Amino acid sequence: MKIGMQKVVFRIAGILELVLSIVIILLVIVSIYRLAFDAYYSAGGKNIEIAVSDILSTSFSVIIAIEFVKMLVKHSVVIAIEVLTFSVVRQMIVEHLEPLSILACIVGLTILLFARKCLLTDEDYLEKSEYTSGEKINLRWMRR
Repeated sequence: MKIGMQKVVFRIAGILELVLSIVIILLVIVSIYRLAFDAYYSAGGKNIEIAVSDILSTSFSVIIAIEFVKMLVKHSVVIAIEVLTFSVVRQMIVEHLEPLSILACIVGLTILLFARKCLLTDEDYLEKSEYTSGEKINLRWMRR
């Protein structure tokens, strides 16, 4: 009985994740349309600096949303690190931060890049459906 309920709850959670992914994808499409609209109409505006900041903010938000959808679907440590990396980079580029906040972002980014480079193995970069225990594949080129 308990195992059956766990399976049902797990399936419902999976369905909710897919529904959330679809909603986020729809929001990303709307954001891309808004981004193109803003870029077109702000090109002739007087304050181009604010327009560029808004475009960068929307662009990074779209990228983070896409990576978040991938994280919901694949449940991968690699993708989770990428989402966190994009979030920190967005914070550093788009927001006007205090020097101490910038230093904290740089330290956080360094830790994330260290984790990606040193702590993840080749198996972390493979999708579950592509990996068999007998295969030996060199995936060092995927690590940047």
